[in-house]
Amino acid sequence: MNKMKIAVISDTHTGMLFKDKPIPYEIPEADVLIHTGDLDCYDEQDWIQFCLWFENLPHKYKLVIPGNHDFLIAEWYEKGGLERECGERDFCMLIDGETTIDGVKFYGSPWSPWCGNWAFQYIHAQAQSVWQEIPKDTDVLITHTPPYGILDVGGFGSPRHNHLGSGTLLKTISKLPLKAHVFGHIHENAGTEKRGNILFVNACVVDGQYKPNGKSFAFELDGEKDE
Repeated sequence: MNKMKIAVISDTHTGMLFKDKPIPYEIPEADVLIHTGDLDCYDEQDWIQFCLWFENLPHKYKLVIPGNHDFLIAEWYEKGGLERECGERDFCMLIDGETTIDGVKFYGSPWSPWCGNWAFQYIHAQAQSVWQEIPKDTDVLITHTPPYGILDVGGFGSPRHNHLGSGTLLKTISKLPLKAHVFGHIHENAGTEKRGNILFVNACVVDGQYKPNGKSFAFELDGEKDE
């Protein structure tokens, strides 16, 4: 089997933190680079800055989902303009969508449980309809929110040490033969954890004070068989 190397980053908050400044992230070399949301696209300038940076990274394949800070992308999505804005970029934007690379199926969804007036959020009554869309043959799941109880301890106005992930998402993925689940959102709990056959990665690159945390994340999966 060929080995596919996957690098993951999340919560770069490019628009808010690094307007006209170098992006201080060490991103591992990999076949596939995944960004799991919070580009910080509030306006067109933020979007242009993100694209100039992200499209110039050397990775062959790049996958992106938005997060709760990405209001401009949410506006495009709601008005049906997402394909016009993102369709010809050097990366694939996934919003409840899938793509297969060298035999590995990726599915991406930007939604997270409601925690205020943010983008791509759902109330509890909508949770099942959001997560039931994940294809049952997904290899790598990309979400912005963590599942409940896995690398999801943080603040965001709640008492510290609260679990802030999605319980419905946790129940859903317990029934799926995933190889990896990558996410972000909870800055304070960046890291990796293996449960059964699934590798979980909270790939946040900033801490709870929105400062670079110096972490980087990459792993390998089996791709297509050698000819």
